[in-house]
Amino acid sequence: MFRAYEHNLTKGAELLIMLWNDNGPSDAAITIKSKNYEYPVRISTFNYHDWSDLPYKISDDGVQISLSVDAVPVIIRLVEL
Repeated sequence: MFRAYEHNLTKGAELLIMLWNDNGPSDAAITIKSKNYEYPVRISTFNYHDWSDLPYKISDDGVQISLSVDAVPVIIRLVEL
């Protein structure tokens, strides 16, 4: 499953992405067709103060993120500067 929410801020915006796979562990690749969103972090499901950087690439196609998902939702936050 995949859900995305964009929240406009005073300067820029944030993009929240939630994804999970009810069928067990799986690799996922996300491409955001914009180069404006950067600095993805994975936010803990239970403590939003607990986060970790996610590796990403910026290409001609946009921002690309690869990660593993399972039945526990993964929350990713990116910012638009």
